[in-house]
Amino acid sequence: MKMKLSIITAYYKTYELTKKLSEVLTPQLKEGVEWVIVDDGCKETRLDNIDAKIIHLEENHGGAFAYNIGIDNATGKYIALVDCDDLVSDDYVDTLLKTIESNTEDLLFMNWKDMTTGIVYKHPTNIAGWKCIYKRDKFPKFDESILTTFDVPLHNEIMKPKYSKAYINKTLYYYNSNRPGSITNRIIGKEWYYAI
Repeated sequence: MKMKLSIITAYYKTYELTKKLSEVLTPQLKEGVEWVIVDDGCKETRLDNIDAKIIHLEENHGGAFAYNIGIDNATGKYIALVDCDDLVSDDYVDTLLKTIESNTEDLLFMNWKDMTTGIVYKHPTNIAGWKCIYKRDKFPKFDESILTTFDVPLHNEIMKPKYSKAYINKTLYYYNSNRPGSITNRIIGKEWYYAI
């Protein structure tokens, strides 16, 4: 059977949160769905206990590089990005699979919820790469030279009219906006995610 959906996670030093993600996501995995976790130089052997394809990088290269490695190793028709410190809904996979079966658009956007504020964002235009799923053959890849705001050029590219888009009116993604030490808090500040 052809792989329909590849879920990619770039991992960096968030084992307890990633374990919580696995508790939600692993029971949803089924035929035609794969989860690829790229350990960005942490040498985190506990990841090997998670039911996913684990890729351990010898050195830390940054999130853009890790996500690109995951995408290179993915075989699904569509790519979903899930950050290692976030969560997804209990029906994340089923909803995406049903949507894939009835749509042919390049990008499928979903609602998401900020776990800190409780606010649900509909018709999202935030910069984060996880706001939609992507046809694998249309994914423009991340710029690996950008270490902290690599979502920005991706966002600017996919918002161009050359990509067909559809919208899933369901809250499928839960963003951990207040994790100490995260790139968003450490470098940019939470408001960066809501700026566009």
